[in-house]
Amino acid sequence: SVIVSCEISGAGAEPTVTWKDAGSAVTGGTVNDDPWVSQGGTLLSKLTVTGVTSTKDFTCIFDVGGNEVSTVATANIVSIAAVGTTVYTGSTSSITCTLSNAQADPDLISWKNSGGDS
Repeated sequence: SVIVSCEISGAGAEPTVTWKDAGSAVTGGTVNDDPWVSQGGTLLSKLTVTGVTSTKDFTCIFDVGGNEVSTVATANIVSIAAVGTTVYTGSTSSITCTLSNAQADPDLISWKNSGGDS
């Protein structure tokens, strides 16, 4: 599943939130909104969808007292491929991992063994 989110701040009243996919209401997704914070007028909305296999835009629409504000939340789908290798006792080898379709360079890449150690 994929989670996209959008946030409004400075709203004078609690907004209602609608999520759209290509102009139609999102069906089959789950919306989880954080609690409304009246001080600051902030609401964070999170949409969880399944079946997204390529980068996709969702539109988040906040309605505050009849005034609509919208933004696009993009689900950036990346591909990670690990290439395994056979290592014989006493020899050295390397393991590679390829990240494809990333919108930006990763901040951190970590390798962990099956026990969870780095």
